[in-house]
Amino acid sequence: MTILFTVYVALSFYCLAGVLMEHFATFAGWPLLGTAEFVKVRTVQGLGSLYVYVMPKVLLALPRFCVAEVKRL
Repeated sequence: MTILFTVYVALSFYCLAGVLMEHFATFAGWPLLGTAEFVKVRTVQGLGSLYVYVMPKVLLALPRFCVAEVKRL
């Protein structure tokens, strides 16, 4: 249980750091892009966010979902 909790906390901090980095570092440069570059850059950054931020958030949600399903049964 302690290892699972440690992994959960580590993923939580990882996701928080990812959101802060994206907000302060990535979004700040968007006004400097033209229309054509904006679409290309946003597409690449969106895919990066999927793997770096969304996947860990899904992993964080799984234990809650599993516990809720076990309690329901």
